[in-house]
Amino acid sequence: MSNDRVCSRIVGYGESQVGRLACIILGNFLQKQLSGKPLVLVVEDGILVAMAIEDALIDRGMDVAVATTLANARALVGQRIPDAVLLDLQLPDGHTLDLASTLHAQGCAVAFSSAFGEEAVPASHDFAYHFKKPVSADFLADWVVEALWQQQNPQRHGSGS
Repeated sequence: MSNDRVCSRIVGYGESQVGRLACIILGNFLQKQLSGKPLVLVVEDGILVAMAIEDALIDRGMDVAVATTLANARALVGQRIPDAVLLDLQLPDGHTLDLASTLHAQGCAVAFSSAFGEEAVPASHDFAYHFKKPVSADFLADWVVEALWQQQNPQRHGSGS
């Protein structure tokens, strides 16, 4: 599917340079569906932080999509559910708690990162791992590798072997 066709399906995108960039990112996200690699969604409003996480995940053989807003993350998820997601808890356009619940219900491994302590994540979201910022991109990428391994090998999770 071309980026232009993707853009025409998302209301309001493609009308500005920022919108056009979002369409290109979304088009690349859709093309990654065909690679067979695990797809990780990084939702982080800090561009340099997001880029560091993306690089660490790519180094570990993952396909990565980055969203810097909740709206962009929802648009990406509307096209494909990722295998794992790293969510900044608080973004300029909202909290990621509902998105986390939606993704978890679809079988996605979920982790939050925030400058706030674990008390910022409600007990209803105990399915998600919580990282306190600052946390290294390599540490987050290693968590993704482990979480995906556990998804593929549930019989070994918690068995002590």
